[in-house]
Amino acid sequence: MFIPTTKDSLLGPNAVASHRLMLRAGFIRQSASGVYSLLPLGLRTLDKLETIIEEEMRFIVDRVYELLGKQRVLIYDASFCDLDAQKLSLPALLSAEPWKQTGRWESSGGELFRLKDRKSADFLLAPTHEEEITQLVAGEVTSYRQLPLRLYQIGRKYRDEMRPRSGLLRGREFLMKDLYTFDATEEEATATYEDVRAAYAKVFRRIGVPFVVADADTGNIGGTSSHEYHFISEVGEDSLLICPECGYTANEERARGIIPHHHHAPSISNPFDTFASSLLPSLSLPPSALTIQLASAELVIKNAKEAETSSERDVVAIVIESGRTVNMLKLRDAVKKQLGEKAKDGINMDLLMGIQTLETMRKQEERWSKLSVYVDDSVNSIIPDPTSAPPLPQSIESHPLAVFAVHTDTTLHHGDFHNVQPGDTCPQCPAPLTLHRAIEVGHTFLLGTKYSAALGATFRPAGPVAGGVLPIQMGCFGLGVSRMLAAIVESSNDTRGIAWPVSVAPFRVAVVPVDVKNEGMKAVAERVYDALDGMGGSLRDEVVMDDRQGASFGFRMKDAELVGYPYIVVVGKRAAEGVVEIQERRKGEKNRSWEIGVGEVGGEVGGLVAKWLSERH
Repeated sequence: MFIPTTKDSLLGPNAVASHRLMLRAGFIRQSASGVYSLLPLGLRTLDKLETIIEEEMRFIVDRVYELLGKQRVLIYDASFCDLDAQKLSLPALLSAEPWKQTGRWESSGGELFRLKDRKSADFLLAPTHEEEITQLVAGEVTSYRQLPLRLYQIGRKYRDEMRPRSGLLRGREFLMKDLYTFDATEEEATATYEDVRAAYAKVFRRIGVPFVVADADTGNIGGTSSHEYHFISEVGEDSLLICPECGYTANEERARGIIPHHHHAPSISNPFDTFASSLLPSLSLPPSALTIQLASAELVIKNAKEAETSSERDVVAIVIESGRTVNMLKLRDAVKKQLGEKAKDGINMDLLMGIQTLETMRKQEERWSKLSVYVDDSVNSIIPDPTSAPPLPQSIESHPLAVFAVHTDTTLHHGDFHNVQPGDTCPQCPAPLTLHRAIEVGHTFLLGTKYSAALGATFRPAGPVAGGVLPIQMGCFGLGVSRMLAAIVESSNDTRGIAWPVSVAPFRVAVVPVDVKNEGMKAVAERVYDALDGMGGSLRDEVVMDDRQGASFGFRMKDAELVGYPYIVVVGKRAAEGVVEIQERRKGEKNRSWEIGVGEVGGEVGGLVAKWLSERH
């Protein structure tokens, strides 16, 4: 067998555990920056992950409903769902034209691997397939009778990461499962979304690694609802705010929390219409209590005739409590809501700028004609009663932002524009939130009609509608399969190596004879191997025997722990008496071990494996 284990980590001391251990245990080898070859053990574990995912994507079960009046009410679910998704395979080389139609050719920036063919037509290596699948369905589905439809694939994706790192956790080529759903109505699409979420929960339960589900931002993919699936890990790139009492979980970008008040003051209700005449003086605070930062909001306006974009820029001022961090996603959403219909083509928010850049901006008044001031909720936690504020000081007129404001059209807004911090109160119960690092391994999106409307994926409904057709309601559901492989290792390792869950271990049992040159021991080891493999079921093709003659028993045992086989059968000195030792690989603990007769090994180990799987199925 090709299992090139090594004592050398092949990496520096700061490498994450999954990268280091998967190299040492012979699961992967690097081909280029962010690009890896999967060796036989790595491919076996990946195949098992795929099998679990595919079984849940295709699973069908009858739901039990009760009729209450005219309303069908689901009364029993048991976390099953009737997805009946069908597998297909979409190309990795995509035409750029659909991406230009949805606007993602421009908005995706440098992450796309872009190329041209010999006719100079634009192409890209697929980072995701929303445009491709929507275009495919648009050409085939015409009537509500052809819906609902669930199509999925497991294939390679490509993203030109600026800094590929951490092995399979952040690569430029990776394996992903993506499911796309197509429904006739918003209600049906929402029900499908919940069905897939239930299926995802079952996938993760079967894998056997603790996971959390977080409210998330829709990001570049878009849509109206989004959830992320995470393994808690210190090496994760995501920050989650979690309530230890009620279980509320949200990505830092989306988290809501109640700020502990320094003063029990009412929220500001400011009747003035300009920043210069109201905001700063009414707070009556020392300058150190607040931070004022600036951003530019670029409103994207598409020119349909020339297929180009123009833009208008405004100044955005954010007033926030010192020590708080501005959440650019919340701020962007607030600006988009303020602009309403004008922002339908999109809005770009530049990075926050220091107030010292204001003078430069003032010199471009023909371009910077509006000022929108956003007062974060954190300000309310430190202000005194605003109705008792002293008269406006004359010095306010010299404040640079006030000077700018009197020359512009200024509006004032209040809301949540900050990142939640540990210790803020959960929005659902009185408990304080805690911060955890996590690895994102799955993401679900309720897309609505973002892609179907742009790419003409429409259908004729059962009843008459204006125009005769409606856009299909869509959902998009991803699982990072190769990333999940590394994330499992991050969650299941110790100083000795990997401790695989039974469900995805490359082999579930390793048989290790103490002395491979001892014919008696070798014969018993072969009997044990045959008995285990002959059990079938959860042990068929799940047993490996390490009979390498060039390696000592200690070396082979260390390899067995490094690779992470859940069960190790040691054939030693008592083999002649028909007795062997079973060791159970336990993360962070000494292996649990016990002796057993050779004739009982199959039933013992088979029962342990079956019990582990059934408890999580």
